[in-house]
Amino acid sequence: MFDSIRETIDYAVENNMSFADIMVKEEMELSGKSRDEVRAQMKQNLDVMRDAVIKGTTGDGVESVTGYTGHDAAKLRDYNGNTSCFVWI
Repeated sequence: MFDSIRETIDYAVENNMSFADIMVKEEMELSGKSRDEVRAQMKQNLDVMRDAVIKGTTGDGVESVTGYTGHDAAKLRDYNGNTSCFVWI
């Protein structure tokens, strides 16, 4: 495990590895999962995050269970219009 981004970058340069490959390697060591299993889980996590952005920025947005928070992403979308923040989804 690395204690700083600097350590991670130094390791990447010394071992000719990408940052992504280092993170996958770390997760494999921590979880005991194969590379394919780690990447599949990462893809699933990314899909969930993208779906959350879409859900939060379309229609009226979402609200917390308590109702104390929510709809902020939709409010920002309405205030700012279609900005580059929403282009990738």
